[in-house]
Amino acid sequence: MSGKAPSSTPLLLILFAARLFASPVLLSEWEWNDPSGVYHEFQAFSFAGQSWERSTEQLSTTGWHLATISSTAEQQALIAGLEGFSGEYWLGGHQSPRQAGPEDDWTWITGETWDYRNWAPGEPNDAYGQNSEQHIAVWSRWSSSDWLWNDEGYLPNISGYIAERTSASVPEPGQLPLFAAGLLGIACMIRRRKKER
Repeated sequence: MSGKAPSSTPLLLILFAARLFASPVLLSEWEWNDPSGVYHEFQAFSFAGQSWERSTEQLSTTGWHLATISSTAEQQALIAGLEGFSGEYWLGGHQSPRQAGPEDDWTWITGETWDYRNWAPGEPNDAYGQNSEQHIAVWSRWSSSDWLWNDEGYLPNISGYIAERTSASVPEPGQLPLFAAGLLGIACMIRRRKKER
């Protein structure tokens, strides 16, 4: 058979356009009430190879942010929501580009205190050279039940991202009748005091 081989340029353009207009796929949703009374909602999205910056940008107008993990209990809540999944997902931790070493200047995008860490053995390490890995991802590489942290900068490893939003806790349904009874009791006391005057 003779003739010219088909050009791969149109195929590459189609693949580029598809990637440009692709959307993240929701994998899982879960919630957690922390001991201080804050209600956390989490969502895990599949979006292979998307940068940390692009993930942050996508969430910036939604009321959500990349997840921030500030305690062992919150890490356990994260693990529970990722049960049955594997891969590496962005979290909301990042490092100043002017940092001196892989362990320096980590912060959460929300400004929360950086006093909890769950690094995998040997991490953070700037594996590709100084300042090469300035964002945190949670990864099932070590064990699917561990979901330890990795400093990351190599996009082919990324499976997606974890989003989070928080609010004040909502009372449990069983607490609502007690709350209503308390309000009724206060109203009766106020009414009785007015009558006594």
